[in-house]
Amino acid sequence: MLDLFPREAANALDSVRRIAYEQFSTLDAILNRLGKYGLREPQSLDEFQKLATVCHDVTQTLSLYDNAIFKCDFDAFHTALEPANGNVFGVFWSWVSNKVFRDAYNSARKLRRAFALPWQLLVEIDNANGY
Repeated sequence: MLDLFPREAANALDSVRRIAYEQFSTLDAILNRLGKYGLREPQSLDEFQKLATVCHDVTQTLSLYDNAIFKCDFDAFHTALEPANGNVFGVFWSWVSNKVFRDAYNSARKLRRAFALPWQLLVEIDNANGY
């Protein structure tokens, strides 16, 4: 069957080669930059997939927050904002009666690029920390 369409087969192979060259050149450039950031080059596709997931997650977090978010104590934020995990009354009561909650909310809110409710902050910060 391939002999019937040699030109189409040759064009398809050329396209595959061109795409592979372009994509692998980009991938090679990315992998070469990993050392600058203290990361080692992945040794398998599984490691590469995990690294790509981490890079995606960090990019998502940085689209919402200032880079200083990664200098914060995620566990302290989680503990302080935990009352936001319940219901609106819990958030209200914590806001009224819990200075640690207010301070954590205000700190996280200052790091975030746009307004967010306390339970949004809790979810996003937990996601950034890998909870």
